[in-house]
Amino acid sequence: MALDIKDNLIIECLKVGKKQFHELEEQLVEKRGEMSKTTLSRHLKNLESEEVIRRLPGRSSDGRSIIYYELVELGLEAQIIDAIKTLRKKYLGDPTIEEVSYFVGETPEIVSKIIYKFARKLGWMSPTEAFVERRGEELTKFLEFIAMKKFKPTLKPPALWGDSGVIVDTKKTAKEYGKLFPEMIPKVHPQPSDKYILEWGDEAMKVTGLTVKTTEFPITYLFKFEM
Repeated sequence: MALDIKDNLIIECLKVGKKQFHELEEQLVEKRGEMSKTTLSRHLKNLESEEVIRRLPGRSSDGRSIIYYELVELGLEAQIIDAIKTLRKKYLGDPTIEEVSYFVGETPEIVSKIIYKFARKLGWMSPTEAFVERRGEELTKFLEFIAMKKFKPTLKPPALWGDSGVIVDTKKTAKEYGKLFPEMIPKVHPQPSDKYILEWGDEAMKVTGLTVKTTEFPITYLFKFEM
């Protein structure tokens, strides 16, 4: 089953723990407007049929029968495959063994054996130091673009290269990315004279290679070469 954006939004909500339907509805339908109630029901049904999630019976504080939705616990191999697919989207390129290890909570030695077992099938190649540096620079530009777009609507998007070597639709990718990984987007603090300060989160700093918590817009001067 190929998961789409709405599937992943539901999964992200359930990663923090089991939830009832009305809790998912409140978060994804009412507060964030990501989907309709009907769409939520359909995606929950599909995820359940694919054994990605399951129903869990429970009792409310007043004794009523209630149903929770929770993620099905995956085996380590499935977790690692999911980690590669997720981090590849999140970091705009193949993750390192150390990054996958941190994601699944296992040692690099154990993860390494499993990754190489599925490497050809997943199209994963161990990132070189140069690749990680380049990936970080591209991700920095991309995150900056997402953060600044609402302040500068005419801002030109950076060029992003897909796995096939073809430039991807940055605007479409940015819209999807912002919904899936909002924690990666830096916070923007407008300053006088049309200046902006971007505040970066810990994960974004680690992956991009930034060594400072805040940067001015634009931040091309931090890079050794232009993208």
